[in-house]
Amino acid sequence: LVHKAGGKTFLAHPCQYAFDDKLKMIDDIRKICDLDGIECYHSTFSKDEMDMLVKYANDNNLLISGGSDFHGKVKPDIHLGTGTDNNLCLEKEKISWLD
Repeated sequence: LVHKAGGKTFLAHPCQYAFDDKLKMIDDIRKICDLDGIECYHSTFSKDEMDMLVKYANDNNLLISGGSDFHGKVKPDIHLGTGTDNNLCLEKEKISWLD
């Protein structure tokens, strides 16, 4: 439905799921879903996790996205667009596909 409406499908915050092998999990999901991209930048991810996801996305011709996981008052410690402690900084070059 997303593709029929002209949208893109992304796997949100893959490092938050309870799987030991995150890349295998993404591979398994891609076997059953037509993903366009992965959320590689997230305020709860370590630099190593973000680097791993960016490499995977680049190696597999997937788009890259990021998010703060802001949900309003239900998550008061997360700031819109910048995450926890304003630690998420997503430069435009990292998501150039949006242009």
